[in-house]
Amino acid sequence: MQLTNVLTKKLEKYNNQLLAMPLVIFNQVVEHICHILSIIQKPAGYALLLRVKGSVKQSISNLSVFLYEIFYLLITIKGN
Repeated sequence: MQLTNVLTKKLEKYNNQLLAMPLVIFNQVVEHICHILSIIQKPAGYALLLRVKGSVKQSISNLSVFLYEIFYLLITIKGN
């Protein structure tokens, strides 16, 4: 419960500093953020997230890299 409160405060900070992101922090979101942070904390750690348009994975990734204050690259592939 305490981690959820911390992440909710960080989300409020993200929303105030960058782009407003309508995200609700619940247990599954906390698990995904922890997983992403465990990957990017490693030297040369990287992750490839595949998503269906409209999924929440990009929002969770944005919040995760905001927490770590790192640069990330987003590549979008669009079909014709």
